[in-house]
Amino acid sequence: MLGYRKKSFEKAFDYCQSLKENLDDLDTLLQLQELLLFEIKRAQANIRSLKLQRKSISYNETARKRIDYLDRRIDRLRQVVYVWKCFGDAIAFIYLDRFSLKQTYYNTHNTNVKQDAGFLIDKEGSELELSIFRTIIDEGVPCLLCDITNTIRYGDICLLTGDDPSFIEVKSSRKKDRRGIRQMRRLRKLSNFYTTDEAVDFRGSEKAVRTNLP
Repeated sequence: MLGYRKKSFEKAFDYCQSLKENLDDLDTLLQLQELLLFEIKRAQANIRSLKLQRKSISYNETARKRIDYLDRRIDRLRQVVYVWKCFGDAIAFIYLDRFSLKQTYYNTHNTNVKQDAGFLIDKEGSELELSIFRTIIDEGVPCLLCDITNTIRYGDICLLTGDDPSFIEVKSSRKKDRRGIRQMRRLRKLSNFYTTDEAVDFRGSEKAVRTNLP
């Protein structure tokens, strides 16, 4: 299904190649992320539409082929979203250390993969997040929208200014529920690990220490 978006795919590839050659090309960095955001939301909207169609069908032997067809299209669109987010991963790996990025894929309280953010079309405060993202770019600081990656599962915006990621959490409301408080606590633990190279009660270890290998 990605073939229908061939022009966007080729454009995203060209943007990535340009970034590899010039990390200071923030116009390309911005355009690439805006393209990925558009394509991810487009695919997710199509998934939502197909799910509604599937839900409206009463299962019987006659409808089975239609249901199977819709399921296949949904799976293919999920793969399309994954591929677009791989371009987001490429941005992260162009700017940041690959070993540091591995830490952003897992929970801090256990060794499981951290749950992703879900559908971008459902995200509250996305306009504020985009506004802050564009402001940072305008200030000459490279940054990345975390939700357009498969790898980075902490924070909303990641600053690309060193080997380690640096996170910004954008909240449209000052009030935090239990989930929000829990997210902030885990984000703070990961950020402290990058800053101090050690963490207590980290993924099942009493103490984790990061050090250079000889």
